[in-house]
Amino acid sequence: MSRLRRRVGHGTSLSCYPGGLAGYARWCGTHRRRLLAIGLVLGAVLGLVSLGLDNQLSNGGVVAGGIESTRAEAVLAKRFGAGPADLVLRVTANDKVDSPEASKAGVRLSRWIAAQENVRSVQSYWISLDPVLRSSDQRSAVIQADLPGSDADAARAAENLVPRIAEQARPLRVTVSGAAWASVEALQMAKRDLHRAELLSTPLLALILLLAFRSAYAALLPVLIGGLTFVATMAALRLTSHVTLVSVYAPNVAIGLSLGLAIDYSLFITTRFRDELRRGAAVEEALQRSMMTAGRTVLFSGLTVATATAGLLVIPVGVVRSLAWTTILVVIMGVVSTMLVQPAMLATVGERINRGDPVGWLRGRSARRRSPADVRTHREPPSRQARTRRARSQRKDDRDDEHALWHRIATLATRRPVSMSAVCVVVLGLLAIPFAHIRFGMADERVLPTSAEAHVTNVGLNRDFSLPIERDFFIVLPRTDAARDASCKKVAAYAERLAAVPEVVAVRTVTGIYRGTTGARAGQKAELPKKAPREQRFGCGDAAHVTGPRAPDPAKVRDVMLARRHTAGGATLVVVSGPHGVQSAGARRMLERIRAVPAPGERLIAGRTPQAINSLAVIRGQLPLAGVLVMGAVLVLLFLFTGGLLVSVKALVVGAISLTASCGAIVAIFQDGHLRSLLGGFTVMNQVELMSLIFTVTVAFGVSIDYEVFLLSRIKEYYRAGGDHTAAVVRGIASTGRLVTVAAVAVAVSMGFLAVSGLQLLKIIGFGLALGVLVDATIVRGLLVPAVMRLTGPANWWAPRPLARLHERAGLSEADLTEPRPHRLARMLALLRAPGPSGGTHVP
Repeated sequence: MSRLRRRVGHGTSLSCYPGGLAGYARWCGTHRRRLLAIGLVLGAVLGLVSLGLDNQLSNGGVVAGGIESTRAEAVLAKRFGAGPADLVLRVTANDKVDSPEASKAGVRLSRWIAAQENVRSVQSYWISLDPVLRSSDQRSAVIQADLPGSDADAARAAENLVPRIAEQARPLRVTVSGAAWASVEALQMAKRDLHRAELLSTPLLALILLLAFRSAYAALLPVLIGGLTFVATMAALRLTSHVTLVSVYAPNVAIGLSLGLAIDYSLFITTRFRDELRRGAAVEEALQRSMMTAGRTVLFSGLTVATATAGLLVIPVGVVRSLAWTTILVVIMGVVSTMLVQPAMLATVGERINRGDPVGWLRGRSARRRSPADVRTHREPPSRQARTRRARSQRKDDRDDEHALWHRIATLATRRPVSMSAVCVVVLGLLAIPFAHIRFGMADERVLPTSAEAHVTNVGLNRDFSLPIERDFFIVLPRTDAARDASCKKVAAYAERLAAVPEVVAVRTVTGIYRGTTGARAGQKAELPKKAPREQRFGCGDAAHVTGPRAPDPAKVRDVMLARRHTAGGATLVVVSGPHGVQSAGARRMLERIRAVPAPGERLIAGRTPQAINSLAVIRGQLPLAGVLVMGAVLVLLFLFTGGLLVSVKALVVGAISLTASCGAIVAIFQDGHLRSLLGGFTVMNQVELMSLIFTVTVAFGVSIDYEVFLLSRIKEYYRAGGDHTAAVVRGIASTGRLVTVAAVAVAVSMGFLAVSGLQLLKIIGFGLALGVLVDATIVRGLLVPAVMRLTGPANWWAPRPLARLHERAGLSEADLTEPRPHRLARMLALLRAPGPSGGTHVP
């Protein structure tokens, strides 16, 4: 401790801050070597624990739980042995698929797939001869495979099975789509993106911090904390995967947030430590004061971001919950890593935290060139102490210049608060205009790059097959048994009513195939689709007599046997085919019309379109609850931190306003397709994937409040010291402007690597968060916040007397370092005696 006790000046005792974070800081300084060794060992152990996470990732969880389509799929799987296919194989022949050579190869391939251990069921054109599974040019056919287990199990099975299918299919050619193969491709792309981020983002962030703070030590410490946070988060996700779904996107989000948030937390403490050293404090005293102020802010900031993200857990969608848990784990690991390792690192580095300026030698060389007298008189080179004083003076001049810039910006905002607030609101409002025509959607194969096999195959299936399976509506009548004549007639009548619905291509059920009226409008003659199957209607007794003593037509036997697949276990299946894309406005309109047709009994509707629409409805229904929980919890935390009611409400409002630019830009780029080439190109879906938008907005809001907390902590400290509210606001902006900007750049860079990912969901998250934090750190924190705080004045810190007493008892604000600390009861009594406006109390 001898080195730590050097430079104890200004009449301050090392024990003047007993207990709490100050005592913890002293303990960390005393045991710094032991803590660093523990951190090193923990990093290695956690790195080993995180191995194998790739095998536990899932691309599922994109559907809300408990919806109608999910219940319908359960009935389909139980009674009909059918359901959404995990693998959809498009098998192409050199000639027609019904040629002898292609038929033989197709039957062999179908039976080989069905015999594999990890395949539960197979539906093949060459087995069923269902014309729906054959392309319009008769050169391609479909084989569907259902794989057992969870989404992660299905993806692992597909990864092992698909490469072998290509070998077994010869001379046929196979391309693959389906949820399981899309998961495999998404995981492979996510891995490539993750490795690229690991290789590029870390050195780039270190370079940015090095240039910003002009100290190798000050730049290196936050990067080390970010790396430790990422390793710990990956290990936590590996353990979490045993109890809940971990999305394939989680590792990519984890590395972006780990490097961004953990570097922010580390920067807050490191910057405060450097400031205290510059004021003449000893190393140990600087460490204590840093932990009592910035350390407490880090704890509160982490709690705020985690609380804001926890609101997403009420949304019953696996991907949203997985990313929410990922963010919460990142915050927890970031705070723990910062509070555990950072004090020990600072105690070890000590005054060297200001050394290692990469361009210092240039400034020194420039200074020598400006002093020719030294050369003429052959003066002895300056001593080490003189060089240190010169470097400190130069850094102080640079720091004063930076503070002067932000001081001028804050002064401008506080001198003209009304006009500045109006300008900021108008600018942010203009950026938000595209959000007015947003259309929400759910993730599908289009989130993959256009070159991905699953994407290409899916496009070909929709283009070349008469009735693409993904466009079908599967109507399950669980209590209607078409094997009975009475129920069979009701099903036939129901199928006729469905076929009469505008835009229906065909209806298939146990009583036959009914051609629809695609293109028909009110008062017009229906135009039958060219690709629709031929109409076939069977009597309710036909299926019972096709195997009788009189040999029927073999073609009719096949058709009736296909029809019999639509009844099983006392339930009946009716399949309605439409012409529209899964999530298009036409498909949604068609679903509403189908639901309006009276059914002969209980009805459940499955399919890609009902699945997406039902999920959107559930998410929208839960959003108000999530919003209330997030806003309410953050408001309570802000009040406990600041003690001011108005400033807490203001922080929420300004945080929400700061999101407008991101929301508008996301719609303009990802829905409307503007400037999409800047992000590497992607499929314009004419909608915005709702889950990624919700996650982006929530995390951006949390980071915005994070910066607000740090800014308010400085403003409150200066307000306590001087009592001048406007001066405290200007000084707070001036002293934190560079730090908040650099912290925002760190988050933007770390998340920006997601914006160039091949996966559209990660693009939205990365771009939205990067833009959101940059706008928040510049326009909002630099201009809007000081203007609004100038308008509200000292009333920012006012609170009704009961809330003031609550804050005094349970408040989380930073310690007051400007004066000796009186007894807690004495401070309570003093504050309660000071009346505020309207009978309230100021709680600075």
